[in-house]
Amino acid sequence: MVTDGMGPASLLLARSFKQHRDQLDLSEVLNIDKHFIGTSRTRSNDSLVTDSAAGATAFSCGLKSYNGAIGVDSDKNPCGTILEALKLQGYLTGLVVTTRITDATPAAFSAHVDYRFQEDLIAEQQLGGYSLGRQVDLILGGGRCHFLPSSVPGGCRADDRNLIEEAVARNYSYVGDRAGFDALNAGKNVTLPLLGLLARTDIPYDIDRDATGVPLFGRTSVAYDAAYKKVLDFIDSTDVPTVAISTSDHETGGLVTARQVTPNYPDYLWYPSVLLNCTHSGEYLTRKVFGKRKQVDTQSAAFTEFIAKEIVEADMGILDYTQDEIDQIRQYSARPEALLYFLNNMVSARSQTGWTTHGHSAVDVNIYAYSNSEYINDRLYRRDAYTGLLGNHENIEIGTFMETLTGVNLKEVTELVRDTKHSPGATFDATAKHSMFEHALEL
Repeated sequence: MVTDGMGPASLLLARSFKQHRDQLDLSEVLNIDKHFIGTSRTRSNDSLVTDSAAGATAFSCGLKSYNGAIGVDSDKNPCGTILEALKLQGYLTGLVVTTRITDATPAAFSAHVDYRFQEDLIAEQQLGGYSLGRQVDLILGGGRCHFLPSSVPGGCRADDRNLIEEAVARNYSYVGDRAGFDALNAGKNVTLPLLGLLARTDIPYDIDRDATGVPLFGRTSVAYDAAYKKVLDFIDSTDVPTVAISTSDHETGGLVTARQVTPNYPDYLWYPSVLLNCTHSGEYLTRKVFGKRKQVDTQSAAFTEFIAKEIVEADMGILDYTQDEIDQIRQYSARPEALLYFLNNMVSARSQTGWTTHGHSAVDVNIYAYSNSEYINDRLYRRDAYTGLLGNHENIEIGTFMETLTGVNLKEVTELVRDTKHSPGATFDATAKHSMFEHALEL
């Protein structure tokens, strides 16, 4: 289980948020807190700050690679993944995500490409379009975009292939909406292989979601904690030796649960209660403002009232705003990225939540684990590199631990995927800037 971008401070924030929201005693902890076992060093082969692609490849292949690498080593050679190795041993395999299924983290377990932005090719390989054939029995998440041609509503492939139709023709079950998901009956009515693409790109945050259209796949740390508890309940219900390992590929934001907002020191303050007042994410509100500016004059009183009453007061729960903040929102209404940062900072400043970057950081991340097997627990709680997960470890040790625990051989799988097409076409620009807002905002 990979909590993409969630560092130690994210768990602290989630814990305090839940305590305030549910009026719990401050001694109450998250489910996952009880299963902390160690920490992971996250550097990639070419940077002290990893990206999700290299971070997930460390888990899937058990080796360090460069930022952007999806299931390939530092020389851009395909490397066998733990998912492929287990499938070849007869296990059922699945990927369930709240992002695009073609995003870097799930892709690193199920595809081999030189650059994470080759999402058209990633989609093909996830459905079996490479040397090993189909390796993923269940795919569930967002990301229809790269499975459909641009000529089809919601599609964005560069070619004219409709991978969903191709999958159905090869006996995949397909679900693409809430009704189809509900028909699965909580897993009791599933026919494998299953392809479930429940959003065009990433599944919306649960705070923004229309539950009638998209299933409740929570995209918050608190929601993840609830999912982790469900996994533990499943493990406890079976006699089959089972292990759950939960970690992050990296930390994001340089998050700290305190912020110096005045020149006076010390300023030991943090207000998680401020977060309870928000009814939507910054991405949602940015789209809302951007859409409104197309309908009314941005200099009109109607636009000003919309910003003040609907966005700031109703959606953000902020009542102590200033006229300068309203003017700034109006000014940024034509600049989505700047507007997103400004709206988010209005909440962060009032809660005194601190951030050091809009990207990733090099902070060590936590490792959590649970098993119903004495043998597996004995292995988990060993300290030595590559044999256990107790203490501080390189991220690749998580991948090699899964390899040795299950008895598979990733080198043998690497030989089988050696000839996989992984390089981009001649027109692909690996140096192009791919904005984090392309999928989040869809403006």
